[in-house]
Amino acid sequence: MARTEDLVDSIVVWAKNRIDEMDCVDQIYDKLSIVDEFHEWLNTDLEGQDIIVVDRITEDQYNDYIDYMNDGIS
Repeated sequence: MARTEDLVDSIVVWAKNRIDEMDCVDQIYDKLSIVDEFHEWLNTDLEGQDIIVVDRITEDQYNDYIDYMNDGIS
C-alpha cells in the first residue's frame, strides 16, 4: 500500500501537469478551478500542513454507524 506522502506527491504532480496542459483560453476556468482546489498543495513546502486521510468503510460499517447515530431518536 502506498504511503500518504507518496499519494500526495502524485496528486501534486498530476495537478501541476494538468494545469500546464491547459493552454487555450477556453480552458481558463478549468485551470483556475484546479488551482483553487489544490492551492495549498501546490506550495512546494508541505511541511507543517495537515493531511487528513479518510479510510473507505464497508456498507455494513456505514449501516452500523447510522444505527448508532439513530439510537435514542424516536
